[in-house]
Amino acid sequence: MKKWYVYGKKADFQELGEKLSLDPVLVRILRNRDLTTEEEMRNFLEGEEIPSPLFLPDSIRFLNRLERAMKEGEKVRIVGDYDVDGVCASTILAKALSLFFFKEQLSVVIPHRILDGYGINEQIIEEAKAEGISLLITCDNGISAFSAMEKAKSYSMDVLLTDHHDLRRDEDGKKRIPEAFAVVNPKREGSKYPNEEICGAMVCYLLMKMLLEKRQKGLELLEELACFAGIATVCDVMPLQKENRVIVKYCLAHLQKTQNIGMQALLKQCHILPEQEISSYTLGFQIGPCINAGGRLESAMLALSLFLEEDEGKAEEKAAHLLVLNEERKEMTKKGVNEAKVLAEQEGDVPLLFLVLPDLHESLAGIVAGRIREAYYRPCFILTNGEDGSCKASGRSIPGYPMAERLEEQKELLLRFGGHPMAAGFSVARENVS
Repeated sequence: MKKWYVYGKKADFQELGEKLSLDPVLVRILRNRDLTTEEEMRNFLEGEEIPSPLFLPDSIRFLNRLERAMKEGEKVRIVGDYDVDGVCASTILAKALSLFFFKEQLSVVIPHRILDGYGINEQIIEEAKAEGISLLITCDNGISAFSAMEKAKSYSMDVLLTDHHDLRRDEDGKKRIPEAFAVVNPKREGSKYPNEEICGAMVCYLLMKMLLEKRQKGLELLEELACFAGIATVCDVMPLQKENRVIVKYCLAHLQKTQNIGMQALLKQCHILPEQEISSYTLGFQIGPCINAGGRLESAMLALSLFLEEDEGKAEEKAAHLLVLNEERKEMTKKGVNEAKVLAEQEGDVPLLFLVLPDLHESLAGIVAGRIREAYYRPCFILTNGEDGSCKASGRSIPGYPMAERLEEQKELLLRFGGHPMAAGFSVARENVS
């Protein structure tokens, strides 16, 4: 059960309220978010600045290699991820790079959640080589793909790795990075980017903003790309501070006017009217789940195809299909949550809930884990039987239990693992599950 505590941080709420034209109660809320001065509070509420992409590690190296590919007419493939952040990041890259590459030069692959698993892998490298791809760009994945990067290097293929996930550490505690041509991740050691907590789509937005501004081409596209970064920021549960707050605020103000035909169709299918005010709830609980539904029950390429669609009729059909999938997902999730609550009650007052639901669709384990965490305020892993013969788990945590770090400590038992402090997942051989 959650325990609620009222913060008692001190400040002159009346004086700050008068300076900021805010009710003292709102000032108290800002103070409880560790904002202490008038300037900090004003920047939080009214800030419009986004740090320069040049602060991102390897950003110049990324740009230079991309421009070389343009000049030499190389074939480029984007490798995304199947969640909202990955789909939005893939959309941002595909929309921007289509201004510089012919259709036959540029392709996008999003691994199938069940058949392929998370992120770039050796099979994707093999397929790219067979198709004459010389440059791969990852988004929202790749920072743990050491074997895939080695395979690409063995074929003299360059990889521009963009990600935001935690880095693996060696035995000395030093962060490790795969051997790619460029590794753009704000969490790298030595990164000068001021905020580690941005999503994968935001990383891609910053890089494409740098590209479009340097080439002075497609600048009108930045509004559309910013909206996708805003959606991903909310759906990937990034802290709504600093540039995250700026990009989400921008998205909320501009999404209704989007020129993206696929997004227009999705808004219509979700019954979000043109005059309706869009909030973070709209992004996180209406638009986001529909985008996710494709990757959960069929393929994330459905949502990507929608956002790259230029025919209004086809966009309507694709958006409607995502809506149907999301309704199916809701029913399956409801059943899974009910079963998980029964198991949680049987576990009693344990600090970590590890619940086995063998028949739950593996793509829904994370949602169910999140609901159980909310209900019991304890870290929770939901384990299911994967279609590949392994067992797969998805977890959601609470402050104080860094889930990805705990998995790192048990890595010798796991087939694959990764994630954040608050959300992580792993695969394990069935014989290692009791």
